[in-house]
Amino acid sequence: MIKKKIIAIILAAILVFAVIPMTARATDGTDVIEVANFEQFKENVNTEGATLKLTANITMTEKVTIDNTVTIDGNGHSIFGQNNDTSVYLEIMGGTVTIQNVTISQFGGAAPTTGQWGAIKVADAADANTKLIVNGLKMSDFNRAGIDIRSGNFEITNSQIDCKNTRADNENTEILVKGILVGSGSVNDVEGTIKNVTIINSKSTYTDWASSGIEVWGGAKVTIDGCSINDTQNGIAVNNTYDQCGDI
Repeated sequence: MIKKKIIAIILAAILVFAVIPMTARATDGTDVIEVANFEQFKENVNTEGATLKLTANITMTEKVTIDNTVTIDGNGHSIFGQNNDTSVYLEIMGGTVTIQNVTISQFGGAAPTTGQWGAIKVADAADANTKLIVNGLKMSDFNRAGIDIRSGNFEITNSQIDCKNTRADNENTEILVKGILVGSGSVNDVEGTIKNVTIINSKSTYTDWASSGIEVWGGAKVTIDGCSINDTQNGIAVNNTYDQCGDI
């Protein structure tokens, strides 16, 4: 009987450890938290200064808001959204947020075109000192914009964005999809660099508005270097809807 109780206790302990994300220490002293599912991701994504390291693909079921300094290391894995729901996305409101070595896909790509959405979005109400760093990203099947930056600073490097989405495949009408959107509706200044990024398939049949691989709006300052933009309606568009003129 005692032996059975000991075995039961050991098994219970194993089950507890199986659902707790593993935390290690990086050489720079920051915490590295291994996450294997969305619940662990959501619970730890605002751990100040930590690196979240994916150990499996995860699927988001609701919007996640980040307002602390954190690194999301996909470790070669994917973050999926909800392809019929544009309200599920990564919203950045503050801190320095680094997103690297990850595939991001299926964020509203099957839904009707919806304004004000991005799979990764630095909101216009975000802190003026917010910084987004993206490196080694692969992105596809999203709604409206892959990366939408409306406040702070950013660096997007060594990434690939395919703007073709599920809706374009199934119903080629009013598909307004853009790779990177900078400065739209911004209250704060926006400034950053896009370097060594490949963007394809930013094509639209939307009658009132064109789509672009990169679109820069009023007041934003953007440096573009070594990028490849192919098979698009417009490659780079600077302030094609507002009187103010951004710098590029």
